[in-house]
Amino acid sequence: MSIEMQDPIIENAIAWHVRLRDGDDAAWEAFADWMAADPRHAAAYDRVEALDERIDPLLAALGEGQPANDVDPLPLPAPAPRRRFLLWTGGALAASIAAVLTLTPSFTSPRYEVATAAGERRQVQLDEGTDIALNGATKLLLDRDNPRAAALVEGQALFRVRHDDERPFVLAVGEVRIVDLGTIFDVTRERDQIRVAVSEGKVEYRAAGKTVALVAGQSLVATNGGDVTVSDTPVEAVGSWQNRRYLYSGAPLSRVAADLSRAQGIAIRVDPALAGRLFSGNVQIEGSGEAELRRLAIALDVKLERSGQGWVMGPSRSAPN
Repeated sequence: MSIEMQDPIIENAIAWHVRLRDGDDAAWEAFADWMAADPRHAAAYDRVEALDERIDPLLAALGEGQPANDVDPLPLPAPAPRRRFLLWTGGALAASIAAVLTLTPSFTSPRYEVATAAGERRQVQLDEGTDIALNGATKLLLDRDNPRAAALVEGQALFRVRHDDERPFVLAVGEVRIVDLGTIFDVTRERDQIRVAVSEGKVEYRAAGKTVALVAGQSLVATNGGDVTVSDTPVEAVGSWQNRRYLYSGAPLSRVAADLSRAQGIAIRVDPALAGRLFSGNVQIEGSGEAELRRLAIALDVKLERSGQGWVMGPSRSAPN
């Protein structure tokens, strides 16, 4: 299959390959954001990165050459002074790499994706003392060469991290960074918000120049609008989904529906009539299928009705208006 160098994904993958040779922490964090933004980015970068031995002679041949274009498609912090980076959006080097890519069918890369389907759970061991439990409908980006970093693309995961003062574990969630300070913590990424809850130790939530410290028994909800709310959370509730148990204290039903969707592998949405309703209580999932949904509907005091391939959570007769 031919590679069109006019494709900005291929161009950016090549630029990342060169920049990361001497990339600092900020560059790697920005790279993780780019990788998480589109699954095509990882595929393109894997192909370029696997050609390292073939690309190096091309770099040497071009020497310090001038940029072919003043436009920088990947804005990054100023590079370290140790090496002058080559920046380009076309030209001889890109064309040469494209020719090699055309002849090379498949490659491996230290960067890889771990994902679960709705209703599935998975455990990943990164290094001694550090592991991640993935809930259903979750996607993570990991690096075999760097077990101290991960990116949560979507879904929910529980992190048990071995603390290292010299190499803190950093989780990227879009533009947000969650830094471990010796911790067990749970992170959920949904379309409109990020939630973090800590059951042991401490983490720092870093976003838009703001740092919020969370200790055991605290949780945080950050909306896409930038609002951040910190509240107390029972330690036993953090990661309790591993035992198919959910403890809520004034949670919107939309969150409950999202949790049930991940756990049961069934799409559940909330009727707008319940948009403002909050739920407090303990929900234990005991089975699967329609019978279990009927049982949960009674516990939540809602009505669950089929709608296409999924279900809609609406008000029951006894629900308050």
